[in-house]
Amino acid sequence: MPSSGLGAYQVKIHQLVFGGLVMAMALLGVRSLAVGNVTNIKMLGALSIVAAGFFALDKYYWLACPFLMVIPFSIPGLPFGSGELGRLLLVGVFFVRAALKRESARAFPKEILIAFPYFFWVAAIFLLNPTGMNILGSGTIGGRFYFKVALGFVTMLTFSKITISEQDARYWVYMLIMASLFRFLMALSGFVTLEFGEDSSKYFLIPACPLLLILLCRYDLNQIFSLSWRFPASVLLALAVAYSGKRSSMGEVFLAPFILVFLRKREKGLLLLSVFIGASLLAFVIAGHGQLYELPFSVQRSLSFLPGKWDRSLENFGMNDLFREELHDRAKAEIRRSPWVGNKGYTINREQVSWANTQMSRDGYGGHAMVGNWHNKFYGMGADFGLPASIFWYFFAGLAVWYCVRNRRFLVLSGYRRSLFLYYSLYMFYDLFFAFGHSALTPYEQWTYFGFIVALVRRARDEAMKNSFPRIPQSNVAAMVDDHDIPVVV
Repeated sequence: MPSSGLGAYQVKIHQLVFGGLVMAMALLGVRSLAVGNVTNIKMLGALSIVAAGFFALDKYYWLACPFLMVIPFSIPGLPFGSGELGRLLLVGVFFVRAALKRESARAFPKEILIAFPYFFWVAAIFLLNPTGMNILGSGTIGGRFYFKVALGFVTMLTFSKITISEQDARYWVYMLIMASLFRFLMALSGFVTLEFGEDSSKYFLIPACPLLLILLCRYDLNQIFSLSWRFPASVLLALAVAYSGKRSSMGEVFLAPFILVFLRKREKGLLLLSVFIGASLLAFVIAGHGQLYELPFSVQRSLSFLPGKWDRSLENFGMNDLFREELHDRAKAEIRRSPWVGNKGYTINREQVSWANTQMSRDGYGGHAMVGNWHNKFYGMGADFGLPASIFWYFFAGLAVWYCVRNRRFLVLSGYRRSLFLYYSLYMFYDLFFAFGHSALTPYEQWTYFGFIVALVRRARDEAMKNSFPRIPQSNVAAMVDDHDIPVVV
């Protein structure tokens, strides 16, 4: 009997939809060439390559999202970064596949409900004070931040519907390692350089941090300290992180072993021994600085949160950061002025932007406050959206960490899924422990990571629950039925 329904026309639908898109893109390209515009041609060509890669991956299309989040690039003429493009294509391809019945019909997991309070509060503030609606005559900008909040939320919803097998996770780990290594090599080759004035911070070495975290998540401590390539590779990556001058990255590296041992529930003795040796070496390095040798400025900046005689320009960078204190005081003032709704979201007047660009004022704090860069999640979210937003976010952050802790048992024996679970769980802990963040960029990233974690846990939990019940042979089932017993069906 011939098949009926939408599934019978999947091939034709693919041909019509994507053939039509290619035709429209070709016509647009010809029109652009006719007026001498080559930017659109570059954009269409790059989009064609990216879209072709997505569909060539077929059921593994979702791999492109974490890949594009690691590899930074931009397409000429397109107002999206690689991370935004990866998320947009993920959501778009998922809905196309879902319409064609090629995705699981499983309901959204209830765990994602913990993200709803913050999202709906931000949405309510936007409706109270819309911004970025230039097409409707709005004179304010700031819609880009709302776009990131919505995109992070939808990405989490999409990934939570996907289930990841051990084989899927294997491809994911390989892809993540290759992408992170490629980005790090780009930095070492000088293709990407970032230095800030007299500080000479080597921020182009920041990619060493996620690469080191992947290594720590992939291998246990006894494997790291074994006679293999892992130990020297870990040391070199740790030195690169220290040389970058990024204090938050250094903090992530310091905390990672403690969090991983807690999640793995083993190697506590080895951790204590390594902490003692590491602390002794670090104390020797700090004590020798200024006496036996002079540490590079960027290394001093990375370690400035530790007691030591650092460069005088770093006196306000350690535990006593006057720049952040000033921004925090301004954020607190906004909260006191309007504790419920703060600044009513992102509403930047064009006059304010012009004033900031002309640098008529030497107040360096105004620009940070204007774009919500308060250097503190709790105060920043309260200043932008009111104290309820701060409370709702830490409600999510706390429960996200609890979700990771509660479900760690399902991934103890799962090699590649365990590595990914540990890696993205680290960022849940960092979000809860560290104060830095942004009211839009933090949800944009953290909700995506949480969606990854939910996707990893769902399949592993189902498999663990299935394997926890013994299978009953058919002969025993028949005997149980004859004896009027109630069989257990798994």
